[in-house]
Amino acid sequence: METNVEDMILKVDQLFDDGEYAQGRNLLEEILEMEPDCGRAHNHLGWLHYYKLDNYKRAEYHYKLSLKFSPRYPAAWLNYAIFLAYLGRTDELKALAENALTVQGVNRAAIHNQLGQVHEMQGKYEEALAYYNEAYMKATNKTDYKLFLENFTRVKTKTSFWAKVRLLFATAKERETAPRK
Repeated sequence: METNVEDMILKVDQLFDDGEYAQGRNLLEEILEMEPDCGRAHNHLGWLHYYKLDNYKRAEYHYKLSLKFSPRYPAAWLNYAIFLAYLGRTDELKALAENALTVQGVNRAAIHNQLGQVHEMQGKYEEALAYYNEAYMKATNKTDYKLFLENFTRVKTKTSFWAKVRLLFATAKERETAPRK
């Protein structure tokens, strides 16, 4: 990546931080005119389309191009994982996560957290617990550590709750099917 493009990416980061999304998008489009294969620019556009414009089709298009052109750029893997988890696309997320976890610098704890979230959304609490536990064990900063512990604890509570509900319904069903005296 040319220094000029790197400087432009840094400028986009600052514009986004300042809430100047239209200016940031214009600068990203300028970057892509100069270097259509700039994975970082595609990642930033994917983020913008997902978080700020609610254009999921464009977001996915740019995330995929980001991974194609910059497969060693850790942020692209996590951003696309967050996107897939939000949409509940479990199988795609699992495949992406398998590859992401081989990339140096990828936040492994955050990837496991996304896997936990998608399983929690689907009511697969045991699987969610396993992923949240892995995220918790790999956390390297206080904020993530606390978040992953909260996620684990929340799902643990749900697991306990649903186990009680299943037991209650099983007991009621047994009473219904039991021979009457």
